[in-house]
Amino acid sequence: MRIGTMLALGLGGALVFGMPVSAHHSVARFDRSNPIAVTGTVKQFIWANPHTWIYVMVPNGKGGADEWDLEGPAVNGLARGGWKIDTLEPGMKVRLKVSPRRDGHIGGEFTAVLQINDKPFMVQR
Repeated sequence: MRIGTMLALGLGGALVFGMPVSAHHSVARFDRSNPIAVTGTVKQFIWANPHTWIYVMVPNGKGGADEWDLEGPAVNGLARGGWKIDTLEPGMKVRLKVSPRRDGHIGGEFTAVLQINDKPFMVQR
């Protein structure tokens, strides 16, 4: 009886504590079935865990620019692909493959960097 109780508590704890982790990594808010290309100027690149972020100023067709916040993978994932903390710097022109947000707000998840300063730079995740 004691082993059964401990097993039940262990499984219950794994379920309870495992849910926030899986919820944190949900990509349901991004529309991965309809990727788009986004071209703009890097405002900021955040090299941090659990996710990297690229903030890009994207021309909006009205004479101005909108700030897109683009979530990326963890630092270790980018580092394995050759990225460094200074791979992207403010002022660089970039072209990105993005899975847009489903809620209609500007932003999304970057899945590939296609160009940096008009030079090919294919890094896909």
